[in-house]
Amino acid sequence: LDELPDREERCDPSCAFLLSEPAPPVACSLGEGQAEQVAAWRALLADGHVERVAGGVRCVLPIDRLAAGAGLAAAEQACCPFFGFEMTLRGDVFTLTIRSPDHALPLLEDITGLDLVPA
Repeated sequence: LDELPDREERCDPSCAFLLSEPAPPVACSLGEGQAEQVAAWRALLADGHVERVAGGVRCVLPIDRLAAGAGLAAAEQACCPFFGFEMTLRGDVFTLTIRSPDHALPLLEDITGLDLVPA
């Protein structure tokens, strides 16, 4: 009820709360295989250039890890749909950008091994 507009007439399709999409919940549903998936992410990111960017991380990786990166990103979407993944191919490397809501940064820390949560 707190989201309802302050108006006397009935709400119509222009009501602001009807236009915003609810954010997916921030919880990993993977369960038992989570440790293996984290290990796979860490192996993928090993020796790559990984840096913090606004809303997540950017990873520059060798192109021969592209299939593994795409597979992990697809698997991660199945259990953690609040993450966003972008891939850009350029020559012998690809850039994987992973975005996360601020309140999900601890989960992104888990898979990347980076310190992402501001102190």
